[in-house]
Order: sequence, then C-alpha cells, then structure tokens
Amino acid sequence: MRNPLEQLAMSQLANMQQSLREAAEEADRELRNTKLEAASGGGAVRVTANGLGEVIAVKLDPNVITSEADQVALLEDLIADAVRHVIELAAERAAEVRRQRLKASGPFAMLEQMGIDLSAFGT
Repeated sequence: MRNPLEQLAMSQLANMQQSLREAAEEADRELRNTKLEAASGGGAVRVTANGLGEVIAVKLDPNVITSEADQVALLEDLIADAVRHVIELAAERAAEVRRQRLKASGPFAMLEQMGIDLSAFGT
C-alpha cells in the first residue's frame, strides 16, 4: 500500500503530464492556423507556410517566368531561398509559441508560483 504522500506526488505528476500534453496540443493548433510568408528576388517569389513549417502556397510574379535556361535556374534558386526562409520563420514562431504555452502550464508555472526565476533557462 502506498503512503498518502506518494499517492499525492503521483497524482500531481499525472496532472502535470496532462497539463503539458494539453499545452503542446494547444500550441500545435495555434501554429497550424498561423500563416507566415517569406519572399525572395524582391518579391518575385513568395512562399506561405503555417507555423508548423508546412508550405501552403508559392506565388510567382508572372514577369519572372520565362523559358530561358538561365532564368529558370534563377527562379529555382529564388523559390528554394523563399522556402528556406519561411521554414526558418516557422521554426522560430513554433519555438516561441511552445515556450509560451509550456511556461504557462505544468512544472514551469508551478516553479514560478513558488517564486523561482526561470529567465536563465530561456522561458
């Protein structure tokens, strides 16, 4: 038979785990609905992604579309550059949202309520 303190600790741990799971799910929902855009070539190529880094759309300025081989290679480079940039934006946004959600729940919230400064840990 477990002692009451052990049972309380297990219950608190289960609650903390559930709280963290819910915070992560909420962060994912927010990120899925977040739209980020990156451009390259002075706006000739625009790529839109959600906060999870999933590319949603690629828009090309019709003036950059030609059949010349050197222009096609340039366009390919511009698309790749815009995709890389929007994925970086998504990763930054995802880290920020997840950090905020986790800070507001679970052990981080409990430690802050106890007066422990978590700023040294990037929260």
